[in-house]
Amino acid sequence: MIEKKITALREEMRLHMDARRYTHTLGVEKEMRRLAEALSPSLLHSAAVAGLLHDVTKCLSYEEQMAYCAENGITVDKDELLAPALLHAKTGAHYAKTHFKALVDDEIASAIASHTTAEPPLSLLGAMLFVADFTEEGRDYPDCIALRELLYQRSLTGEEGMRHFKRVVLSALDLSLSELLNEGRPIALKTVKARNALLANDNLL
Repeated sequence: MIEKKITALREEMRLHMDARRYTHTLGVEKEMRRLAEALSPSLLHSAAVAGLLHDVTKCLSYEEQMAYCAENGITVDKDELLAPALLHAKTGAHYAKTHFKALVDDEIASAIASHTTAEPPLSLLGAMLFVADFTEEGRDYPDCIALRELLYQRSLTGEEGMRHFKRVVLSALDLSLSELLNEGRPIALKTVKARNALLANDNLL
């Protein structure tokens, strides 16, 4: 039954995004399933749903994002004002939980909300989505290819697999921060906090 609902959701996502974004979305769903099967099979369906919905509001303009936030009482923080591209994570989480109640629980909504910044506390599902957004097979940027190669150079099963995955999450954070620094763009404090939390081992991973 749940797979039938996910199939229907997959088709519905065509209505929310352009062809390029839809292809990316399917790639993230596929990558999320692969990660869940290795790291935590019980998260398989949640992983698929989170992957399909993570960019549900990505194609809205800045004005539409801000209007959505105003209409729904969503606070826009300093990070998002400096880097509006982050907004779709917050609006997407709200939209997903509002319009797809039968499929989206708090854990999925939280994963969507944190998929651009890895804001702590980061759940395993949230970490998977943060990484999958980088490593889905359609990503052909050099950093994405390097991270994908790192991810799959070792098994992800068992305790050692989880330790390896944690290293990959750290690498993804480092790559994000390096890119922002190199391009002179604002850095979300949430991402810095996420890196520090992961290093301190005080979040869920």
